[in-house]
Amino acid sequence: MTHLSAIAISICLLAQPAGEADPFKPRVVPSKRPAAAIEIEPRQVLPAETADGSQPTPAEPALAEPPAATPEPQSGPDAPAHEAAPDGSLAPLGNVPPQRLRPPELIAEALTTPREGALVGQPLDLLTAISRSADRQQQLRIANTYWKLSAAQARYHWALAGQALVDSATAAHANAPEAASARAAASADLRNAQIAVAEAQQELGDLVGMSGENQPLTVDRPHVGSYATVYEEIFGVRPAPPRIRLIHRTLPLRRKAIDAHGEAIVASLDALESARDELQSGRQSLAGMLNGLEQVQRERQAFLATVLEYNREIAEYLFSVARPGTSDQVLVSRLILTGPKPGTRLDGPPVRRPSTPGAPTLADPAAARQLPAGAEHLSRYRAEVTEGSADDRGVYGGLADLSPPARVQKLSELMHWDRSTAVNEGVHEAPLADALRGANPAARLAIVISYWQARQAAAYCQVLSDQVEQLNGLARLARANHDQDHVAAAAVQVQAARRVAKAALAEAQLALVQGEFDLTQAAGRSLDQPWLHAVTPPQSGRYIVARDDRLSGPALQWARIVKVQHVALQERADAVLAADDRRALAGAAVRDAAGSTVADSTPLSNLLAAVNWQTRQSLAFLDDLTGYNLAIVRYVMATSPPSMDSDELVRWLVIPRTARGET
Repeated sequence: MTHLSAIAISICLLAQPAGEADPFKPRVVPSKRPAAAIEIEPRQVLPAETADGSQPTPAEPALAEPPAATPEPQSGPDAPAHEAAPDGSLAPLGNVPPQRLRPPELIAEALTTPREGALVGQPLDLLTAISRSADRQQQLRIANTYWKLSAAQARYHWALAGQALVDSATAAHANAPEAASARAAASADLRNAQIAVAEAQQELGDLVGMSGENQPLTVDRPHVGSYATVYEEIFGVRPAPPRIRLIHRTLPLRRKAIDAHGEAIVASLDALESARDELQSGRQSLAGMLNGLEQVQRERQAFLATVLEYNREIAEYLFSVARPGTSDQVLVSRLILTGPKPGTRLDGPPVRRPSTPGAPTLADPAAARQLPAGAEHLSRYRAEVTEGSADDRGVYGGLADLSPPARVQKLSELMHWDRSTAVNEGVHEAPLADALRGANPAARLAIVISYWQARQAAAYCQVLSDQVEQLNGLARLARANHDQDHVAAAAVQVQAARRVAKAALAEAQLALVQGEFDLTQAAGRSLDQPWLHAVTPPQSGRYIVARDDRLSGPALQWARIVKVQHVALQERADAVLAADDRRALAGAAVRDAAGSTVADSTPLSNLLAAVNWQTRQSLAFLDDLTGYNLAIVRYVMATSPPSMDSDELVRWLVIPRTARGET
């Protein structure tokens, strides 16, 4: 009976809880400074529509209906006119309330067929597509390719609108080199998007038997709302495959990333419109406006990539848990969430997911992540930046007087100090020695590689969290001077940068969960237990290798790479510190200009550019640091016996102090 109940529940897996916090969403461990959590509110489920705008009725009445849910803002033939202009281009921003352009509207806009430059093909709905095969794995491939084509069509439509926007914006500057470059780049982007559509059409056509000139075009929109896996009910009595465990944890995070990218698109469009106004008034250069357009295009691409992966994960999860014999129509209704029958109440009580003992919950807001044990000395190297402070030496001012090797080490320790990083509560904080203990010697290299990649993902979250916090302070400064027209215009750019940074942070949180999953699997640990969270900071001091005349083969090659990698680290650390100084000086210029009667938005724009540059250099430092440690582990593996004890191996990989003379 238990088995039959599990089967019945698995068919109803599309239950969408309204307003329930997902047990695996990251908790934010606050620092002493303001938290930098992603500000995404819970959302409800969007009942998707069919091609003709109707709400289809599932063909199997014996199956439980999806739980009641409040629809998200409608998209489709009956949607409000603010979605997009009839030709598929963006409607004037002045007529579009930014807060109403949420992911459903963005998808509707992207998939609206323009009057000019329309794609050629035979409309194909998802049900017809997967019905071309009775094999479940083939149907999954069809569904994934269907969403790939949908994303390619959206990319093409946005590229077409982007080209028109570039042409319009640069019409008065036709002879400027940057205008000519932008127009050529927009044309190339459009051609690339067209090629991507053709390739996806061919791939889907091969899968569903549509060949020749009769190439398919998608008509069903991908899902962008909540998706409840009902994981506990389905896998309460049987183990879940590893991949399904990962999807269950990443789906709510990917949904948050979709929302974050959607908000970034809206804010970037506002910033672009403001930049156009500033250009027309002579207060901004053409390059500034083109930078805004590039930001819109980047966020659109990131949005589509996240939507595509979200729908692919939904399909993979659904096809893995659906019982044999489930009809194609029911599967598709669960893929695109066609919603309840007409007349079904949408205002019922939310469906509550049963709690699981030990499931992660939000952390106590009063809890603060302090300095790591034995690392109290780090506090003197990192200034505590508070609102309104005027520390012209920057955040890392204490590092300026150190030698280059010591500077690299301290900077690494600061970046790997988890102060306000979003961390899953349901994880085990594992030192490197813990992750390696008991592992087969043949698996050690894979474990160490996964460990440093997971550690880098956590540091990425911290750096991006710091960027969000800096931009929050910049936004407060802009609001304090909003009555000045030049500041008000730059404030729109700041808001866009904040949204873009939050979207990047959401993606980093996804990468962190993936890193924890990969590390746990590499270490051979059970996924039923808390996943491993890497806490050991990577080696950052100069690593002394043997002389070249004592080495040969791979050991010699890796020894040389280790030395070059550390030189690159020193140079990248200098870039980070110089970027920090640039940001501090730009901040001082903004404070000096506050209240000035001179209409100049340059100081605020310079500060915004400095914050973004410092973040890019910080992330590049983390990339180089991971590369340095991967070179070290390969050098150690090439020069040490396989029988070396794991604890001894860790002592060779992570040396707590720098070499002589590098303090």
